[in-house]
Amino acid sequence: MKKSLLLVLVLGLTMIFAACGNEPANDQVNTDDPDKAADPEAPISETLIEDAQEIKDTLGIAIAMPEEYSATRYAIINDIQAQVEFMVGENQAIGRIAKGHQENMSEVTSTFDNNETVDVKGVSAYVRYPNPDSQALYSAQNIGVIDAYDETADVTYSVSILTNATKDDLIAALTALMEAATIGEAADSSAAAQ
Repeated sequence: MKKSLLLVLVLGLTMIFAACGNEPANDQVNTDDPDKAADPEAPISETLIEDAQEIKDTLGIAIAMPEEYSATRYAIINDIQAQVEFMVGENQAIGRIAKGHQENMSEVTSTFDNNETVDVKGVSAYVRYPNPDSQALYSAQNIGVIDAYDETADVTYSVSILTNATKDDLIAALTALMEAATIGEAADSSAAAQ
């Protein structure tokens, strides 16, 4: 009798744990982006690009990073975002630009020690960064993020500094990205229209 009861208990617990394992964790669902909320497991589409000219031809977004923020890699994300990876001093940064209002282009959902709104080139930007002495899990890399939507130009910008991010570096990197970007029509779409 005791063995039967123990077996039923073990089987019941196994079924409960298996059912819990099939539920997505709350931190896996990105409710900011309706497309991602429907399928949180959907991979991000990244197309590596040889140079900035191909981004201009495809998306109509020209990127000419200044020498002090040397570009190391280009990509197109989800067919709508231009991505440039560049250096901020000795730290790696990822800059993204997209036409229209885009939510959470950085894909970072961590909680940060510091969250504030700042003005960058006349545009309201939301900057998030850790305290250097923070014991939070993400502080081992000290990632920081700054996002801005320029309503006048209808363009969204995002910069993530992956290591040793500071508020000043994030603002400077976003400023450089905004100054480096020129938004126009894609060469592919203008050729198709003719």
